Amino acid sequence: MKKHKLFAEPNLYLRTLAQVSLMELPYFVEYLGRIRALASSAIIKQGLSDYEREQFLDYLEIVAGYNKSIKWILANIELPKELILKLKQTDELFQFYRGVLREYFAKNFKVEAMSGFEFFKYSSTVMDAFIEFHETLLSNYLKMIKRHKIRLIKRLAFLIFGISMLFLFRFPCYFFLLH
Repeated sequence: MKKHKLFAEPNLYLRTLAQVSLMELPYFVEYLGRIRALASSAIIKQGLSDYEREQFLDYLEIVAGYNKSIKWILANIELPKELILKLKQTDELFQFYRGVLREYFAKNFKVEAMSGFEFFKYSSTVMDAFIEFHETLLSNYLKMIKRHKIRLIKRLAFLIFGISMLFLFRFPCYFFLLH
């Protein structure tokens, strides 16, 4: 299997964005989906089995870890203001969602506030917010890679031009002999 080189990027900023865009956020959303399925099912069944309770707690722990990791990484790299605002709004939605999950878990999902289907839709809204944030972040990341690539090409062109001029003026007779 051939590994891509995005995580070997020497630019720390781009490498960090690659990690968040390509690793952290997709896994985070995947585990949100697992929680959605388990919690929706638990509401319908009015409870969780012991195994499902363990799974649910594991998923919550994993999601909390990814959430902290994403927030730390994004807090320590410079991002456009629109992305920071979108992340804050998405995180506020997630924190409220986490509170609902904890409340429902404490009641063993014997709740009247939402049906399993309504909870599924509500969970989907939270997931959609993170997917939208992920798409925006990925779009910004791709733009940054293009700008970085253009800067590198310009530097390379300048370097080649400089070496050519040095060679031309340092050894002018060789230039004419080559033609």
